[in-house]
Amino acid sequence: MQVLKDATNQRRLSVVRSTAATFVGLVLGVCTSQSAWALTVSGSIATNTRWTAAQSPVTVQGNVTLDQDATLTVDPGVQIRMEPSSSFTVMRGAVRAVGTQDQPIVITSAKSSPAPGDWGVWRFTEGTRNEQTQWDYVRVEYGSGLVVEKSSPTLNRVSLRFNNGPAVRIDLESSPVGKGITAEGNLINAVLVPAGVITGQVSWALAGIPYFVEQGLVEVGLAQMLIEPAEVKVPRNSNVPLRLKLMQPAPQGGRDLLITSSAPDVVRSYAILSVPEGVTEVDFSVSSMYQFGTASISVSHPELGTAGVKVEVADIPTINLSVWPSHNQMLAGSPYTLYVDLSKPAPSGGLTVPLSSTPVGAVQHPASVAIAEGESRGAFVVQGGASGTTATVSAQAVAGYAIREGSVDLEFVSDLYVEFLAPSRMLVGEQLEISVRQVVPPGPKGGLKAQMDSSAPSVLKVIVNEASVSGENLYPETTPSFQIQAIAPGNARLQLSGAGFTSGPNDIQVVKPTELFIEANTENQKFVIGEGLVGQVRVGRKIDPFSYHGYGVGLYINLTCEDASICSTQSVYIPPWQQVVGVSIAGNAVGATKLHASAEHAASAIADVNVVKPELAWSASSERYVGVRQGFNICLSIPDVISYSYNRQVLSGSAWVMDLSLPDQVPAGLVSAIYDQPEGGAPVTQARIEPGSTCTDTLYVSEASRRGSYRIGLSMANGMNSRTEPITVLADDQIEMRAVCGDCSDMTVVQGFTAKFGVYATYRGLPQSPSQPIRVDIRCSNASACSAASPVDVKPDEEYAYFEVTGLSPGRVNLEATVPALPDVYPDVGSRSIRVVPPSLSFDSRDWQTPEVDVKVGESRTYEVCLSEPAWGVRSYSLTDMNIQMSTSNPAVARVTPIDVWPAKQECLSLEMNFISAGAALLTVNVPGVPAHTKRFEVQP
Repeated sequence: MQVLKDATNQRRLSVVRSTAATFVGLVLGVCTSQSAWALTVSGSIATNTRWTAAQSPVTVQGNVTLDQDATLTVDPGVQIRMEPSSSFTVMRGAVRAVGTQDQPIVITSAKSSPAPGDWGVWRFTEGTRNEQTQWDYVRVEYGSGLVVEKSSPTLNRVSLRFNNGPAVRIDLESSPVGKGITAEGNLINAVLVPAGVITGQVSWALAGIPYFVEQGLVEVGLAQMLIEPAEVKVPRNSNVPLRLKLMQPAPQGGRDLLITSSAPDVVRSYAILSVPEGVTEVDFSVSSMYQFGTASISVSHPELGTAGVKVEVADIPTINLSVWPSHNQMLAGSPYTLYVDLSKPAPSGGLTVPLSSTPVGAVQHPASVAIAEGESRGAFVVQGGASGTTATVSAQAVAGYAIREGSVDLEFVSDLYVEFLAPSRMLVGEQLEISVRQVVPPGPKGGLKAQMDSSAPSVLKVIVNEASVSGENLYPETTPSFQIQAIAPGNARLQLSGAGFTSGPNDIQVVKPTELFIEANTENQKFVIGEGLVGQVRVGRKIDPFSYHGYGVGLYINLTCEDASICSTQSVYIPPWQQVVGVSIAGNAVGATKLHASAEHAASAIADVNVVKPELAWSASSERYVGVRQGFNICLSIPDVISYSYNRQVLSGSAWVMDLSLPDQVPAGLVSAIYDQPEGGAPVTQARIEPGSTCTDTLYVSEASRRGSYRIGLSMANGMNSRTEPITVLADDQIEMRAVCGDCSDMTVVQGFTAKFGVYATYRGLPQSPSQPIRVDIRCSNASACSAASPVDVKPDEEYAYFEVTGLSPGRVNLEATVPALPDVYPDVGSRSIRVVPPSLSFDSRDWQTPEVDVKVGESRTYEVCLSEPAWGVRSYSLTDMNIQMSTSNPAVARVTPIDVWPAKQECLSLEMNFISAGAALLTVNVPGVPAHTKRFEVQP
């Protein structure tokens, strides 16, 4: 047994308890605000559980245990807040708490003003699943530290701060492993170990803080493994082969051992060495760095202890074998250059380095390579065999030189992959140079010959199609560069070909310049704007599959007036998914100029612009009632401009002021004034069109004293004058006529037949039932065109009274209604236009000429045939029964259910059609006084 003693005075190691450092500063937490899904935990965790960042902070209350072989997983960034006197014990299970440098896991006090000892400990007991218990980037603070009992968790980069006790306390049966452990402000900033005898295999492998033995001695057993050689001297930047020997074969499942270096800047090792099951010896290597010095390499395991080797890095000349650029694949049967490099120039007389390869004969090479005196590099050429084979070429050590990297593993392949860069899109007429970007693996010594072809030369032409590609370079030179030219819109594929390599295709779309356009706002394809007005001009782009600026691509358009004294505008941006935008344009002075639209990679557009004097237009009805004020507006009007909302032009600069008048009153004194409100309000004598507006506010002519007519007039200081057409003042009470069918609009009657209409009374334009019956006389203004049943009585509480009109000859005529008995109440003649149409039938709101093609075998359909034309006109009827005929031309395809009589005063008939088999059939309907009508049906299977 070996007794650990103090190296200075041979006294037993003991711990001198230190006072906890005073903590000054701000404790940084993981979360700055409490999550809406914060979690509180108490009692026992008996199932697999995950604490996520979304649940943070997690509050622990009381003594929480992990049991029933459950696994607790804590995600990066989680903050665990321990309530006063709380603790956490792993009874049986595993805790995986793996944070990151940016998102550590923090176990801290739940108090707002934390202090050491606010809570208890996190304890790992014998039931801990060691391999699954992994901690990384965890901070433990303001408690009483960590306790490890008969367990071996992995604790990497754990920070222990301001705990009222040792940072970590372990027993003599525990082997916690970890690196990057830090301790600050704890009662003892160390791993505290009790005195006693270690009877099993343990490892003290928490790196970063010291181990302290508590008041006594620790006795340990013999090492269970060793490393050969125990000491080794190597050059800089070299591979150092070592062998590990175990006293006992590795158990079932093998072992993972931890490798560490005392001076990583001198000798670097990888972290884990795996020993397969049943093996007692395993080879491994470490790497010497550039810095001279000595490092101790340790291999440790909780059950086997620690073995070590001393590695000295010294100034020894080295030999290094390499291929440049660094690669291990070569084209089969082709020559490549390998290099032998010396860390110090060759001595007097030069240096000959022997070469060998395995398998013998797999690769051709010289027996040695000579390096001249004072030189540091020699080169030789190798040539591989068949595709799919491998070989290793090695350089042998010579006196006074050590091997740093002495061999190169080579693999021989049948093809290289050549990559070239080409754009995905080119503009018609554009010409580009194309070079090979990369060859993987590099081409052989002497390079490659390559040819470029286009799948569509009429779209994309290859002007220079052959080139040499330099060898032994991942990023070679292309001599000369390939040249391509875009000829016409379309798609083409570029393909590179040659011996010994393959290349992927490049698809290129050749596009044409985007075509711009400027929308005219007049029928004569010009853009017209009023002087002193601001409007919008619509500018856009035509988009097709081969436009440079397609959908999804935005476009800046430079828009300018050729003569800025006549008009002015500004540039505009068309968003990616938009085709047309509007942009403001101002008419500065009367005249003609041109508007130019241009953009990069686009065909320009030009439009004629005329700036004209704006006119004034009246918005006033030609008729009104005695007792209601008449509203009107005065608006700016630009001759020839199409009236769309986006063509609206508004006044710029000063307001237009107009003096108003009411001339040509018949009889005199018919109307008295103009007002600013429909009722009440104040009289006005002027109207204004304000800047930014097109029209005046609505003004109102006063109520009239009687029936008559008048005009509204205006005059301006600039000499502009205007008057409305005569406005007729009607009596408040009127007689109106209308169609009475719900789905018809035209007032029509079929020649030779009769239709029904309605007559009703109105007051100031709105229907109003009379207080007593009124008798209305109705007549056709042309008695040869139609006749009306008259007189008709309009009764109180009726919406309207029906009357009949019979069509005599085709044409348009007026129906006129008067009330002879009440000339003072209804002084005006009610008038409504009616059209007498030739004898005709409508077919189910369709036309007779278009075949019905959506019918299928086995279907039955009902269609409506009416005496009307068009289908939405008022439907007519016969005053007597009519004998009719209907039939189909091919009853085997389609049949109509026979109807022999069209009843009197019935506007429509319902025809039932049955479709028997695929084919075509004609339906013919014969009605007395009406030409025969035929409808084609094409029956689908």
